[in-house]
Amino acid sequence: MRKVLKLVVCIALLGASAIASGTSVTLFTPGTLLGAMAKTERDTISTLTVSGTIDARDFVTMRDSMPMLATLDLSVTTIEAYNGQEGTMGVGSTVYPRDVFPPRAFFGKQSLSNIIVPGSITGIGTEAFRGCSALSIVNLPTTVTKIPDKLFYECYALTEVSLPVATASIGDYAFYSCMKLNTVTLPDGIVAIGEGAFEKCSSIKAAILPEGVVSIGTRAFRNCRGINSVVLPSSVTYIGSSAFDNCNGIQSITTAIPAPLKIEANVFNLVDKTICRLLVPAGKKSIYALAEQWKAFLYISEPVISTPAGELSIRLPLGIHDTVRSLTVSGTLDARDFAYMRDSMPMLEDIDLGMAFIVEYTGTGGTLAGNITYSQQVFPDNSFFNSQNQAGKVSLISIIIPCMTTTVGNIAFAGCIGLA
Repeated sequence: MRKVLKLVVCIALLGASAIASGTSVTLFTPGTLLGAMAKTERDTISTLTVSGTIDARDFVTMRDSMPMLATLDLSVTTIEAYNGQEGTMGVGSTVYPRDVFPPRAFFGKQSLSNIIVPGSITGIGTEAFRGCSALSIVNLPTTVTKIPDKLFYECYALTEVSLPVATASIGDYAFYSCMKLNTVTLPDGIVAIGEGAFEKCSSIKAAILPEGVVSIGTRAFRNCRGINSVVLPSSVTYIGSSAFDNCNGIQSITTAIPAPLKIEANVFNLVDKTICRLLVPAGKKSIYALAEQWKAFLYISEPVISTPAGELSIRLPLGIHDTVRSLTVSGTLDARDFAYMRDSMPMLEDIDLGMAFIVEYTGTGGTLAGNITYSQQVFPDNSFFNSQNQAGKVSLISIIIPCMTTTVGNIAFAGCIGLA
């Protein structure tokens, strides 16, 4: 199952039919693209489909000799091996393996806005799209297992990325300064996030890392000021210095790491620890509250997991419903859980739902009377106002609503006279 990082990179998968016009070229001998097109055509072409066999020399032609090239379809090409001085690296004799997208293939190609890469590639070279400032659409086939260093470095127009399911690692500075990048979907098999991998990706909304991630590199999310929530799985054993430095929008950090890691003081530098909530594993609050760096967080709490939705009442420890004052919930919720918090927890003052997700529910027992349909990601109508007795939840003082919420329902907080 994929997780969304509201860190939110979708590298959109685009079908070959998406490039339907422009010039088509078939090459039977790799390295011959330059001679297959007249200079006047190369100087003006903006859309190109290439089929047949190509090598690193043909990438040089597309990169350096087609100044207007914006849309490129290589879906039915095969990349052949090449050993020589005329490839994309440009200095000395270089070996370019078969079925590997060459390093620096489109380095600095500012006109390129979308590309379909060959489906047969097994790897992709470093800096292949570095400085492609207009690039917004590119596909990576499922055979790619590593995102190399600086692959999308300073690709300012890139907005969403869904990494191939086989991806095991993200290289150093792979998405550095992709300032419009707002969504990154990380596959379950990912193990390592490199140094500065998402540094200065200021539009990312969440960094939700899947179970299996072991290492978070130095400066990995530094200056990602749009991040509001972070999820650290239990598998993490290393968080590099300045990993979340200057991520001053973070409101919640959820960690499943059973024992607090030793981290440097600057890992969460400029994160407001008087506001940010730190959610730790059950029974671990006391050791986090004593651990260096972690103890700086003013609000440290243990989560109550409500999974599946509608079962908050049976997930809470027996006998605490009438006395609990502070509640943190992660997982999924529906309107029945809101009704339970409203009507069956009379002392409840502080609620943190920042890492919870509201799911759709149709039926009775929700916040409204009758058989009602409640929408996904919508804070239910009458969440904390009981229309039958015309009373709000007077005990409620503070609440953090789920970060994915799109709409707050009618009179959700009516009568909550203590809500500050």
